[in-house]
Amino acid sequence: MKNNSKVIDMQTVNAEKVVNPSIPRDNGGTGDGGNMNTDKYVTHKEFNDAMHKIDKNFDNINLQFEKQKVWLLKELAATAMFIVTILGFLISILALLK
Repeated sequence: MKNNSKVIDMQTVNAEKVVNPSIPRDNGGTGDGGNMNTDKYVTHKEFNDAMHKIDKNFDNINLQFEKQKVWLLKELAATAMFIVTILGFLISILALLK
């Protein structure tokens, strides 16, 4: 009769050949830390670097918006002064014509 037992006699077999933690193993999707598909995951450093780049881009966008807002306010102020000057000139001409 053939012995099909999966019990290993540890005295006759080197334990590292049976279980080697440096070799990833397939966990069959059980979540016990086996061979993971690493292209779906990032390290903390990669995540923080990506977040830093996103924050930097948002800062640039906010800075550009602030510059545009200042430019718009200057243009509105200049236009208002121009209109007031023209109206004052027209009022002074109408006053001379009377």
